[in-house]
Amino acid sequence: MRAGSRRIASGVAVLAGFAILSGCATSPPTAFGEEWVSEEAATEDYFQTAAHLELPPDQDWPDPGYTGTGPDGQPALYGADLGKVDASFVWYCAWGRELVSPESSEDTRAQAMAHVLEVTETPYYTVGLQAGDREYWREQVVDPLLQGDIEGVAKDVDTNCS
Repeated sequence: MRAGSRRIASGVAVLAGFAILSGCATSPPTAFGEEWVSEEAATEDYFQTAAHLELPPDQDWPDPGYTGTGPDGQPALYGADLGKVDASFVWYCAWGRELVSPESSEDTRAQAMAHVLEVTETPYYTVGLQAGDREYWREQVVDPLLQGDIEGVAKDVDTNCS
């Protein structure tokens, strides 16, 4: 497994942990939807979304790490869109890393830039980020990237894609 894949896997584990803690059926609606789904349904959504997203060469989709039991021993439920959000987040992080990696070829960087610019059409952006976060993300990441400045992507990947 490449170092980037390990980082992606650890990022998914963090997301899964967040989902368990915030995914109790007695909790108010989350950013991931007002409906709740099982571990199996969230995992299925994750891999169905992943099937439509291409990772960089030599990278594999990590298991999302959802569990059927919460920290209190009760059945864990997940926001209905969490699998889609997580898969598109893993995809964004993988391409964001390729974009900012000094080891990436120019062709890989060009491909990564195109993918990173597509993130605004993914569940990570449209569902996973709150409206204010989407605006900030567009101003700090997308707009500079359109001008060829990858610093916003580098900061975002460093902060959020550990």
